Amino acid sequence: MGFECGQVDLNAFVRLGALIDALERVNKGKVLQDVGLSIGAIVVDSCSSDLRTVADLYELFFGTNIEKLQKNTKLISVTYRSELIGLIRDDSTYLPNVDDFSRYLRIPTINTFFSPEERPMTTGMLPTEEMLVEAILSLIRYTHSTCVSAVFDDSHASTAKMLVIHAERKFICVDGQVHITGQSSVDVAQTAIRKLLLTQARFVLAFVNDGTWLDILQALRNEMVIAGRFVFVVPQSERWTTSLKFADAWPHFDQLLLTVTNKRLTNQNFVNHLTQRFPSLPFPQHWLRQFWMTAFKCHIEGENLPGKKFSRPCSNRQTLSLTSVVPDLNLEPITLAVHSMAVSLRQLVDRVCPGALLKTLSDCVNDPFPALFRSIKSSGFNHFISTEPDVYINSTTGFRDAEVIINRVRISSQEIQFEEVANWDIHRGLRYVAPNDLFLEERDGSRQRVHSSCPRSACALRFAYQKQASSIPSFRSGLNDLSTMIFAGFSILWMFICLMCVYQQLISRTEDLYRVCTMVMFVGLAFLSFISVFFIMVPSSITCAVRSTCLSIALSSVFSPILVKSVLSWRREMILSNLQSARSGNAHSSTMFWLSAIGIFFQVVVVAEWMFFESPISLTFSTFAEESMWRCAPGQKYEQRLFYSLILVAMMVVTTVVTSLITAKNMDSRQNILVSIIAALFGISLYLVLPLLRYSIRDKVFSSGKFSFLGIPNREVEGYD
Repeated sequence: MGFECGQVDLNAFVRLGALIDALERVNKGKVLQDVGLSIGAIVVDSCSSDLRTVADLYELFFGTNIEKLQKNTKLISVTYRSELIGLIRDDSTYLPNVDDFSRYLRIPTINTFFSPEERPMTTGMLPTEEMLVEAILSLIRYTHSTCVSAVFDDSHASTAKMLVIHAERKFICVDGQVHITGQSSVDVAQTAIRKLLLTQARFVLAFVNDGTWLDILQALRNEMVIAGRFVFVVPQSERWTTSLKFADAWPHFDQLLLTVTNKRLTNQNFVNHLTQRFPSLPFPQHWLRQFWMTAFKCHIEGENLPGKKFSRPCSNRQTLSLTSVVPDLNLEPITLAVHSMAVSLRQLVDRVCPGALLKTLSDCVNDPFPALFRSIKSSGFNHFISTEPDVYINSTTGFRDAEVIINRVRISSQEIQFEEVANWDIHRGLRYVAPNDLFLEERDGSRQRVHSSCPRSACALRFAYQKQASSIPSFRSGLNDLSTMIFAGFSILWMFICLMCVYQQLISRTEDLYRVCTMVMFVGLAFLSFISVFFIMVPSSITCAVRSTCLSIALSSVFSPILVKSVLSWRREMILSNLQSARSGNAHSSTMFWLSAIGIFFQVVVVAEWMFFESPISLTFSTFAEESMWRCAPGQKYEQRLFYSLILVAMMVVTTVVTSLITAKNMDSRQNILVSIIAALFGISLYLVLPLLRYSIRDKVFSSGKFSFLGIPNREVEGYD
C-alpha cells in the first residue's frame, strides 16, 4: 500500500478495511462458529514489486514464523505455515516470479481482479480478461466497425492472443499489435503511438498497467495526436480517481476513452457500515494516520508522508466519507473472496472430517490444498453485498461470472466521470444502454458516429474473402435480383412463342416434308430459352445442375432435327437424281421423329456418364481478376468443361454443314448451312472470350449470347408457311 515504497494507495487501504470487516463477519457467523473454526489474514504489501513480494512470500512460507500481536494483550502468538489455507491476491500488477512461486506451492488462490489467464489452483471473483475481450468486440460489432489495433504489455500477452482468436471469429481485423516489453517509459510509449498512427484502425484496445497507461497519456501529448484520432478501450482502474499523477494527466487527454470493468457496489448500507467502522478497525495507528493525511490532503504533526507534502493541518472535526475519498469503490470482489474461502473451508471439513476438532487443515487431510480448491470451485452461497441471488464459480470457465460494464469517460478539469454505455454478460451478450450512439468530432467540426475500418489492410481483405466464402448462395437468393427477373420474363415469353410455333406447325395444312423436324427443333428452342434463366442467376446447387445437364440436351434437341433434315434432304436429292419418283424419296414422319430422338438420346447418355463421374451440383469458391465468388465446380474452368460436353452437338453441326453443302442449291440446305456456321461461330467466340471475363460479367454474356442465338434458327421457318 505504499508505507515503505511510495505514496499511500487509498483504494488498497479501503479494500484492506473491507477484508478485515469480512473476516470479522465470517468468524462471527454460523458458517465457521458451528464447527469451531476461525480464519485470519496476513497482509503482504507487494509495492508493485515482483522481487520484493517473492522475498516476503518466501520468508512467510520457508523462513521464520510470522509473529502477530494479539489485540488488547501484550502476548505475541506465532502463526505457523501449516495454518495457511489459501491466498487472496488483490494486486493485478505483473508479478511473474510470484506467479511461478504460487504455482510451485500449489496453494489455492482467489484473484479479486480480471485474471489475464488461467493458472493452476487459481480462480477469481471476477472473470478472466477473455470476457473483457468478448465485451469489447461485441461493442465494436455494435458500431458496425471491422478493425481494431491493440497495445499491451508483458502481463497481458495471453490476452492479446485471445483478442486475435475472438476477433477472427467476429470478422474483425486486428490491424496492428504493439507489444511494450520490459520496463515502460515515455520514449517507449511514444514509439508505440507512432506505430498505432500507421494503422487505419480507430479503436485501440490498451491492456497495460497503470504506469504504462500514464506513459501513453504523456506520449499522446508529446506526439500531438489529433483530437479524436483514437478510441481507446482500457480496463478501468480505481487509481484513476485518486492518484495525483492521473489527476495531472487527464486535462491533456483529448481522445475518446471507453473503459471496461465490473459492476460497482450498489449496497449503500454496507458502505455506510464500513465508513462508520473504518476508524475502529485494527489498523496500526501510523497506517491510519498516513491514510488520513493522504485522503484529506493535510498533515499531522510528527508524521512523515512519502511523496507530496501538505501544508494544511488535519482537523479533528473532519468526517470520513469513503465515497468521497475513493469515488470508484470496488469492494465486492475482495468481500466475496473472503466469504468464499470460509464457505469452502466449512464444506471441506463437513465432507472429509465432520465433527473433528481441528487446529489446522493438516489435522484432517494430508494434502489439504487440492481438496480445498475443489471446494472453492464447487461451493455456492448467498451474500447481501452481491446483486446476484447465488455466488458461485462457473465450472466451465473456472471463474465467477460477473457483469461487465462499458463506460464512457468524461473529463472535466482534473476529475473524471464514468457514464455507462453498455453492459455485457456471458449469458445474454451485449446490451447497449446509452441514450445516444457514440460520436466523435472530426477536424472540420462535424460529428460522426464512431466507426473503425481498414479496407486496405491484408487481414480485412482476407476476412472479406472468408465471410463471402462462408455464405453459400441459395436458389432463392437468385430470385431476388431485379435484372434476373427481367431476363426471366423475356426468356419465358420467347419460350411460349416457340411453343406457339410448334402448335402452328401441328395444325398447319401447308405441305411440308420436314414438319416433324421443325416441331422438334422448336421444342428444343423453347427448352433452351427456359434454361437460359439459370445461366444469369447466382450459382447454386440447382442452377449448376441445370447448367451442367440441360444445356447440351437442349442444343442437341435443336441441332439433331436439323441434322436429320439435312441428311434426308441429301437422300431425297440422290433419289431424284436417279429419276425416281419424288414420293419414293420422302421419309415417313415417324422416321424423322425417331431419328431426331436418337440424336438427343445419345446426348442424354453423355450427360448421364458425366454426372456419374462428377457431381453437377457441387460449388467451389473461386477467385479471378481480384473478384471472388461461388462458382459451379471446377470454378474458373467450368465454362470450358461445359463446352467439352457439347462435342456431340459440334459433330452434329459439322455433319449438317457437310451434307447441306452437297445440296447447296436447295434453299433449305443453304439455311441449314447458315444456322450451323453462325452456331459454330457463337460457340467458338464464347469458348475464347468467357475465360477472360470477370465472374460478374461472364454469366450475363453467356446467357445473353444464348438468348441472342435463339432467333437465328427461326429462319428455318421461312418458306414453310
